[in-house]
Amino acid sequence: MQERNLDPSLLAPVSVSEQELATPAQLGGIFASFTLPILLATIVAQGGMFLAIDVTAGEKERGTLESVLVTPANDFEIFMGKLMAVFSLTCVPIVLTFMGFFIASNVMPESMTRGAVLPFDVVLGAILLSLPLALFFDAALMIISVRTKAFKDAQQALTPFMFAAIAPAMVAAFATPSNPLFYGIPVYGTAALVGKLATGAPLPEIAFLLAVLGSLVAAAVCIYIGLRAFNRERLLYGM
Repeated sequence: MQERNLDPSLLAPVSVSEQELATPAQLGGIFASFTLPILLATIVAQGGMFLAIDVTAGEKERGTLESVLVTPANDFEIFMGKLMAVFSLTCVPIVLTFMGFFIASNVMPESMTRGAVLPFDVVLGAILLSLPLALFFDAALMIISVRTKAFKDAQQALTPFMFAAIAPAMVAAFATPSNPLFYGIPVYGTAALVGKLATGAPLPEIAFLLAVLGSLVAAAVCIYIGLRAFNRERLLYGM
């Protein structure tokens, strides 16, 4: 080409340039859409687990539950008092974990994030959607724990429950609901909704209502079962 006095640029007639069309929020949402649903289920399921065991199987093992039952408080007040204590403790790691996820995702070097930014409203939505689900999980944890004899037995009994709780969230991270009614399925619907919030995808207006109602209905069912369990002396005194 030099001998014929030709321009070397003729060897590359087409030049390709790369340009990122996604916004920083969309880039951050792609990663968060896979991480947040699994993180949500994990922290909600494990946040109050040890306290739920301690106020049920732990007190049975120590023999302190009998002293609570002889107080003027009725079975409903005792169960709800324990449940609210577990729920309050569960809210702490939920808020701290999601806020830590938000802070970490925004202070990482740009060379690692490629300019991706996670919007705060996604984290706030994840926190608010986690609270009704946490109430359901805490009630379920207490139901399983009160049926065991000791702290160690309760831990073993809750292990399959933990895997069962995280599995729907893993499914939601890769398979979004095809029908708006599926958002009402506890765990799966909430996790799928958080994943959709992260990507900024359009959502049915009823999705938020269904996700909250699904968790609250499941929590109400577990509370009813828990009250029946706390009303049975063979479960409370049986060792």
